[in-house]
Amino acid sequence: MSDVQIEERIFQIPEVEDCSAEEIPSGTLPGLESRKIEVAEALTMKKHLFDHYRLPMFSFINTWLKNGRLSDLVGTRVRNKWFNRNTCSFEDVSFWKIDRENFYTDVKVSLKLETACGLLDWNGYLVFWCRFEEDFTCEIEELTDSSDRQAEGYTRLSNYLVPYYTNKEVDELAEKIWLKYLPEALFNPSMRDAVKLAGRMGLKVQYLPVYVQEDRSFSNDPNVPVGNKNSVEGILFFEEEGLLVVDGDGETLKTVRVPAGTIVVNTNSVRQEYSQFNIFHECFHNEEHYLFYRLQQLRSDDLRKVKKVEIDESERCLKDPVYFMEKQANRAGYALMLPESHTRRLIEAALGEVRYSRHDGEKFEIAGKRLAKDLGLPNFRIRARMIQLGYVEAKGALNYVEKKLIRPFAFNAEAWKEDVITFVIDPMTARRLRKTDKEFNALLDADKYVYADGHFVKNSPRYVIHRGGKAFLSIWAEKHVDECCLRFIRRYVQVGIGRYIYGRLYYDADYIAQTDFFLAPYRARQMDEFDAKKAFFNDLSREFAEMIKTLRQARKLSLEKLAEIMSMDDAKLGRWLQSQRDYRNEDFLAALCLALELPDWISSHVFKIAGVQLDPDDKRQAAILRILRVQSAEGIEAANQYLIDNRLTSLSYGQTFDPGIKKAG
Repeated sequence: MSDVQIEERIFQIPEVEDCSAEEIPSGTLPGLESRKIEVAEALTMKKHLFDHYRLPMFSFINTWLKNGRLSDLVGTRVRNKWFNRNTCSFEDVSFWKIDRENFYTDVKVSLKLETACGLLDWNGYLVFWCRFEEDFTCEIEELTDSSDRQAEGYTRLSNYLVPYYTNKEVDELAEKIWLKYLPEALFNPSMRDAVKLAGRMGLKVQYLPVYVQEDRSFSNDPNVPVGNKNSVEGILFFEEEGLLVVDGDGETLKTVRVPAGTIVVNTNSVRQEYSQFNIFHECFHNEEHYLFYRLQQLRSDDLRKVKKVEIDESERCLKDPVYFMEKQANRAGYALMLPESHTRRLIEAALGEVRYSRHDGEKFEIAGKRLAKDLGLPNFRIRARMIQLGYVEAKGALNYVEKKLIRPFAFNAEAWKEDVITFVIDPMTARRLRKTDKEFNALLDADKYVYADGHFVKNSPRYVIHRGGKAFLSIWAEKHVDECCLRFIRRYVQVGIGRYIYGRLYYDADYIAQTDFFLAPYRARQMDEFDAKKAFFNDLSREFAEMIKTLRQARKLSLEKLAEIMSMDDAKLGRWLQSQRDYRNEDFLAALCLALELPDWISSHVFKIAGVQLDPDDKRQAAILRILRVQSAEGIEAANQYLIDNRLTSLSYGQTFDPGIKKAG
């Protein structure tokens, strides 16, 4: 299987996903023949605990009451005779990882105490030590008035016992795994063997042609690559179990017994020589996700065995523990294959040795090809890891269209930080869009854009050259694809339990319309977009209130109408626009840009003039950046909904009446 074929098979899996988010991607689309999305119907630890251990909790508290330990803890004599549901309630529960098999459970307890001073409300925690071996066991260790597991260094677990890890923490964990089991491999790629790592972890690896029944709901969906349609690439067996495989003749089915502690690589999906990533993926499941699978009483991590429930595609933010784990294991697969500390050194060294390049895309392509050759890895693995480690410029390198490597290109890094945005499109997808999108079709029929080497570029000699009957980007256009090429929005499509890919591209008509709106007067003077933007900013005041007035008047909005859109009193809005202390507020600036429907190249200028810079490493500020880039035409309400869907607080900037969107809890 060539690098190109591998790229074709998985190219729509996002390079960077938020490993700490347990909800399905917002706006996920189901398969072609379904209106429903399937998610795991998993048992929660909270339900298991309260179904089986509620009475022991009451008994433990009453024992402490009788022997006086509760009075010692509270600091006054407790006169209750006993505690029942009327005087004792269990308010909440949290779970904390100790190691692969053990975890703490802290149950928040509220007691109504009778004391010499009268009734007293007391809050504390019941502490459980829990363990999964062959069966689940737990013991209530103590009752305490405080608990701060995070400060003690424990990792919080979800209600499904999946650990909460950021992307950076997954990278760090991967290095700890190498140090624990095979330390010599951390900085020596020749020692970095997935089968050897699995062996050190006590796991065996088998290669079997696993039988997978075709899923008709995706089989005819042209937006889902063939290799992603109900693919089973690897299975980790915690206990011995039977597995249906295809016999040597390719037609007969038989069941083989797979021993406990075995990783099976499906050779019908992945060839043995390309299975390193899949084995690393399963190794991380074994190390970090054992508790989830034991809670669900599963013998393996075969996703086909997970119970499923259907939800309507309009439902948002449904927690999917399988997707939560798969994101972490995918990131860890890369982090084990290319550990962060060592890989950063290699990337920096390779970039430093590039003697000449016309732009960053070309520089990263030269460096990426060298790394791929030196490490014996496919180009797309190197490209993805560079992007994961923050080298956004690598998005312009090592791109394939119709199995051919297209010319590298560059862009303003701020213009392509969001994975949902892309400037690359293949001809087949373009033909589909022509059939379904009238605005896109009209744009091409007007001959305003021409297809060139994976992009739709403005049809002007500044941006496109013709050679040998084919169109190519000019050198200037290669350096500035975000300035002269159409951008597209990618939407998630589900391709199985816990698996979501970028399955569909949509022409970003709103962005083009916003840009054209503000540049129309300059276009009338026969300026191209590059010169028009320069003239636009030259004409815009650098005094904040005056700048907003110009933008507001362009939109034909009175101050009163703008205030209404922003849920503010017009007098108050006027004061805020004049006061640096008030307008230097990230939420206010974001709402202002959304109310004025500013494209991101103008909204970034507004923030710059205000003297406010959003931090892409801060989760909420990164979400606001994403909104301004991707949802700039959808308004404040849609922005707040996105924030709430991602468990972040909605925009708050001194509204004088309720905008109708509640804040996240």
